[in-house]
Amino acid sequence: MRTNRLRHSLIAALLLAGPLSAEPATEAGPDAPAPEWLAPGAEQRVHAPAGFQLAPESAFPGGEPIVEDPVTAIARRSYVRGSLAANSGNPVRAFEEFKKAAETDPESEWLVLRAIDAALNLGNLDYSRTAAEEMLKHDPANTRAMLRMGSIAMTRERYKDAQRWYSDIVALEPANTEALIRLAQIAFEVDRDYEETAELTGRILVASPFNLQAMVWNAQSHALMGNVEQAADLYERLIGYRPSLVMQIADLSRRLLIQERVDDCIRLLERGIAMAPTAGPLRQMWEAIVQQKDGAEGLDAAYEKLARENADNLPVLELQAEYFWRTDKLVEVRALRERMLASDPGYVRALVDLARLDLKEGLLESAERRVELALQIGNDDPETYRLLGQDFLDLGYPERARALLERAVAVNPRDPEGHFLLGGLYEDRKLYDLAEEHLRAAIDNSPATARYLEGLGGFFERRSRLREASELYQQALAADPSNRQVALSLILLNYRLDQTDGIDRLARPFLADTAQDAVDFQMRLGITAQRFGDFERARHALERVVEKVPGLIPARYYLATTLVNLDRPDLAREVLEEGARWPGAKEAGRPEYLSYLADLYSMTGDTEKRIAALEELAELAPGDHFATRSLIGALVEAGRAREAERALREYLPAAERGEPVEAVLTRVEFEMARERTEQALEILTNALAEHPGSPEVRFQLAFASGKAKRSDLAEEHYRALIRLSGPDSEEDRYAALARNNLAYLFAKERRNLEEAETLAREALQLNPDAAFIMDTVGYIRYLRGDFDEARRLMERAARMSPRDPEVHSNLGDLYSAQGLFEQAQRSYDRAHALDPALEGLAEKRQAAASGVPASSSAP
Repeated sequence: MRTNRLRHSLIAALLLAGPLSAEPATEAGPDAPAPEWLAPGAEQRVHAPAGFQLAPESAFPGGEPIVEDPVTAIARRSYVRGSLAANSGNPVRAFEEFKKAAETDPESEWLVLRAIDAALNLGNLDYSRTAAEEMLKHDPANTRAMLRMGSIAMTRERYKDAQRWYSDIVALEPANTEALIRLAQIAFEVDRDYEETAELTGRILVASPFNLQAMVWNAQSHALMGNVEQAADLYERLIGYRPSLVMQIADLSRRLLIQERVDDCIRLLERGIAMAPTAGPLRQMWEAIVQQKDGAEGLDAAYEKLARENADNLPVLELQAEYFWRTDKLVEVRALRERMLASDPGYVRALVDLARLDLKEGLLESAERRVELALQIGNDDPETYRLLGQDFLDLGYPERARALLERAVAVNPRDPEGHFLLGGLYEDRKLYDLAEEHLRAAIDNSPATARYLEGLGGFFERRSRLREASELYQQALAADPSNRQVALSLILLNYRLDQTDGIDRLARPFLADTAQDAVDFQMRLGITAQRFGDFERARHALERVVEKVPGLIPARYYLATTLVNLDRPDLAREVLEEGARWPGAKEAGRPEYLSYLADLYSMTGDTEKRIAALEELAELAPGDHFATRSLIGALVEAGRAREAERALREYLPAAERGEPVEAVLTRVEFEMARERTEQALEILTNALAEHPGSPEVRFQLAFASGKAKRSDLAEEHYRALIRLSGPDSEEDRYAALARNNLAYLFAKERRNLEEAETLAREALQLNPDAAFIMDTVGYIRYLRGDFDEARRLMERAARMSPRDPEVHSNLGDLYSAQGLFEQAQRSYDRAHALDPALEGLAEKRQAAASGVPASSSAP
């Protein structure tokens, strides 16, 4: 059974590589004319129309002008017209003219033969046979006519008849290679008689030592008879004449595999790799067979054997080095490269690899010495620069990487990988024009590489050039239709551009997939759809994930929050609470599950359940400051202030010793929950004096100042955070928040609206999918009189964040200012349902009900 499993698995793996063929591969493709070295007709499969043509010895022999008789002149003119038609690709006209010439001068054997060949090309076997038989009546030993009869028999797949004709020819002319090659073809492809094939092709090679088709069949026959080394020797000669024939070794290896001769197959492939180390398919096939047979350790040993047998073959040793890198065998890479360097101290590739290894081990000085030496020796090798540049980049030396990569593209301006790496490096340094230039150069030099198209698309997306990004992602997906990440990026852009029509088309191919990657795709699709308020699509995607992987707790959480946004809190609780019985919600995963539960209960207003979840979470994860903070806030909200105060007292001593900033934020949470804003401000002011570099403390101080109507203080601290974060600090989580909050503060106070819009748009660029920032930009546009843009942004924000009361209240202000009082009333009602105590909301609802704009809604 073990042998059977090995045999079938190997065959299944390798038959995917393509059909078996005994024919030599050509470099020009399937539609190219037959190679000149094939015997006439040998380029045809046995079952295909023979269609070979034998050129006459001389069309009209003789170098001296002669006086033609009328019959010869007519035949000559027809022959010339037929030749012109054949050369211009008109086989029907060619046959007609050659036939006319033969009928005009039937005694001219070469004209009759030309007509027969033209008929064979058209598949007119009846004419061909009649004409050839007529020739044989007059001359039964006419080997040319016999060749045509054999070709007709082969076309009709009457191989025994063909064999008889060709055998008769060989009996008359023992060195007739045309007949011998056809007999060899029948023996090899029809009878599978490899001994006969070897004997026939051996005879051909005696008469014609450079007949490559005979060498191919001879080599294949010997291999299939068990003489692998002899076959390999023949292929070595063959490849010297025609390098593309190396792929014949792959075809032959598959035949050996089908015969369950795995060791012979491996040996033949090893010889082929030694002949052509750059033939990637041979190496891939060899690796697959060896690994299937002997496992990873067996492949290691096979590479050692391959290198030992080809110790003087540098390209083979390079294959071993590449294998060591690919399998992360860095010790073996170093040993191999040091041996190679000992033999040749100026071998650049060995120097480069050793420098790369030194870099990985932190030996910067040694790496630099090797790099300098490699560059001095191989200073015109762009690959050296690029490999080293990439390693310096990966290991955190961007300036050294930049210098090397710039030299790489200077030496070879058409190196796409060098340009691509430089593009990323320049983007990191915020040199955006240079980054775009190099990313475009990568595509110009390799326009069908999905990775480069995706890279430039990502650059445009990060620069908020969304339509250009979308176009690049579409090209990348066309180049690699199975790329889920690109499809997800396109879906995200469609949402950002508010163009949801194409999302189903993009998602459909991946939703039908049943692989694990498809589950990941569906999960991410659901989360993205939820983020943009497309809750029905999110629900369908996430339900599929939960159905396929019921114990995936994050999927249940996102599905539950989606259901809450669809006003189905009962079903949301059921979905997430049911997750408690799955492994992901137990033991190590319990804290995560409890945090999800607490968040869901907060959304659904289940305060007591939320407190119970947070209490268990605080007990299981005592170092989770956010859980403790949330618990204290929830206890105050539930009217259990004493319990909250007790929890705070228990928490503070250890927190103040270990993480004093977290202790401060928890104390502030307690005071803010009790609406004691002044006490919170005092705590935060003192904390900032102790921790002036803490952005968390400064942000909370700015926020609390705003709540306390201390606008000057809030502005001061928001501006300080903005200065610290800089205009492009995507990684700073306060970069967008500080800008948005200061902009919203200005908007609510109807001042500095131009600066407010600048700040809000900067925040939106940093976090383009945040509904609350979108609402801020829209609210400012409304205050500045641009109702159309304001409505587009604010309605979208409300759709994306249906449970944010302030977003709905602001939208109500816009509707009210436009005189759309019914719509304003609905928005205010929605805000009231979410937060009845929202400041100023009661007055706005009353004004909308009376059909007059509320005072706060007037721009």
